[in-house]
Amino acid sequence: MRNFKTNGQPEQTGLGERKVLGLDPVKDSEGKIRLIQDRSKAASDRQKSYLDLRRKDIEYSMGD
Repeated sequence: MRNFKTNGQPEQTGLGERKVLGLDPVKDSEGKIRLIQDRSKAASDRQKSYLDLRRKDIEYSMGD
């Protein structure tokens, strides 16, 4: 058997309340995004450097 409230009033859950947070969370997020981008670029550069060392130039001569 289900027990429902029948008074017709919505329950107050605090979801309608909002706080003004300001720019601090935005700046914090931007800083984290910049850190992730920098680390991703560093990893990409390391991989490229590793591959460039192992890449060999192909030379062709007449008659090949």
